[in-house]
Amino acid sequence: MKWPLGVVVETFSGNDGVVRSVKLKTLKGMVTRAVQKLHDLEISDAESSQAKREALQDVHGKGLSEESSHVVTRSGRVVKPVIRMDL
Repeated sequence: MKWPLGVVVETFSGNDGVVRSVKLKTLKGMVTRAVQKLHDLEISDAESSQAKREALQDVHGKGLSEESSHVVTRSGRVVKPVIRMDL
């Protein structure tokens, strides 16, 4: 199963102020999709990256450095680093 990848260009909110649909830039052009039909692969926002680090720090009880190449879970498994896509 292959899913088209895209980047969110614009968001559209409903009357209640909640984002309901987005405009995506894909290889085949611009597409408008409902938020329920999307899945985020990565979020490149600096705030969300900081929030993820803080959440991991809370879970593991220690800070994570940028130099560390892996994280060990509570069960002892090694988590591989994420390879980011530049879309």
